[in-house]
Amino acid sequence: MKFREIISMALQSLGANKLRSGLTMIGITIGVFSVISVMTAIGALQ
Repeated sequence: MKFREIISMALQSLGANKLRSGLTMIGITIGVFSVISVMTAIGALQ
């Protein structure tokens, strides 16, 4: 498979599963924010 075909298939899959994709992005965002918040809080306590 060519790189363009792979990208095209990935974008079609994202478009077909909009809710799942959106919820996944929200989950990743919340997870990253949580890790950053905890690291900041630990740094502030020291």
